[in-house]
Amino acid sequence: MASQVTAAYMFKTLCEHLGKRDDLWHVVNGPKRETWFNAETIAALSRIGPGSLAKGFRVFGEESYSEMYKMCKDYNIPCSQSLAGGCDEDRRMPDVSILEGPCSDTPSLTITENKLISPGSTVSDDDVVIGNDVDSQLKTLGRTKKCDGLLDQLDRASHLIPSAQVYGLIFAVHRLGQCEQASPGAFFGALTQRVPAVFAATAWRLWDDKVKPVAPLQNIPALGGMFNGQASLGIGILIAR
Repeated sequence: MASQVTAAYMFKTLCEHLGKRDDLWHVVNGPKRETWFNAETIAALSRIGPGSLAKGFRVFGEESYSEMYKMCKDYNIPCSQSLAGGCDEDRRMPDVSILEGPCSDTPSLTITENKLISPGSTVSDDDVVIGNDVDSQLKTLGRTKKCDGLLDQLDRASHLIPSAQVYGLIFAVHRLGQCEQASPGAFFGALTQRVPAVFAATAWRLWDDKVKPVAPLQNIPALGGMFNGQASLGIGILIAR
């Protein structure tokens, strides 16, 4: 069956789910933020998935490819035979997997790999111009020595399970005073220009050619107490060309 998990569906689902949170500032200033976004992606898709077994979702996080191979065999989803005999990549774990229509005649699989871009200020007392580490963070979108860059992950997923839909989710966080761009719109615009360059001459492109703001989550203040500041969220989605 044709999958309903399109890039537009993914973006709308995440916007509606995350847009209800008023604690964004505290989340993005805490530890393990990328893990939080992974968990919320699972929650968003699980909550909105149809209730019927013929059309519903089985959403799972960090399930190894060796386990996914067993699932694919159970549901007659084609995958690489390299997983059958074990391979160096079978212990890798994609961030989120969505089995759609497990009780239908033609179940389908979607895999998402997620990355967080959240610049932190690197300004020192002697600096006049604010700097940040966005350049080093953008490098995690390409290939890395540990083969855990977003491009590594997308290529791995499409190679090991070529029948699956594969998306790359880029969660982009603007924090006032941490980014070179003073406004969230300028920050997301800068990423819109830079992200496609990372994936030029690859099998992947930026959906709608934009890192899009999540409308309800712009300029969100801290909840109170001793904290102040503002945080904004944007999402970019990598899709196959």
